[in-house]
Amino acid sequence: MRVMRFYPQAWPLRTPFVIARGERTEARVVVVDIEQDGLHGIGECTPYPRYGETEASVIGQINSVLHGIEQGISRDVLLQLLPAGAARNAIDSALWDLERQAAGQTLAEYAGVALPTRIATAQTLSIDEPQTMAEATRRCWSNRCRRSTTRRCSILSIRCRFARMRVVIPVTNWRRYRAVMK
Repeated sequence: MRVMRFYPQAWPLRTPFVIARGERTEARVVVVDIEQDGLHGIGECTPYPRYGETEASVIGQINSVLHGIEQGISRDVLLQLLPAGAARNAIDSALWDLERQAAGQTLAEYAGVALPTRIATAQTLSIDEPQTMAEATRRCWSNRCRRSTTRRCSILSIRCRFARMRVVIPVTNWRRYRAVMK
């Protein structure tokens, strides 16, 4: 029999994340831990208000399928019980983790896929004083970045051994920013 636990957590950010809509110093997540036969499958999610999600609504959705998960329903059944969103993502991730552990495989092996040789990701630099943003950009450039620009921001592509990262710099005063970068 399975036992499912779920709880909210606050994960502190290394540095504050600042964009036009505000500042964040922590990531609020909901963690799902499904235990079966001594194994723990862990999944987590971030409720997004822009999709009508709150910590409370996600916990409510997870709670609504608690009995079914503990009775052993499959991931396929879960797809029918919950809409796409944070709650289903956290439970689905925990079930994948539990299943792959029971099979004694990595997630890639269990899913039958090869690990990618390159991973594309994005990072948004926080809005700050131009000098501070310029220094953050210089740190990226030291990692062999490439830059392309759009009307509203500069996008830096960092080439690493296994990953390609896009750093999005929100620039409200592009001319002033360019002057600092010279």
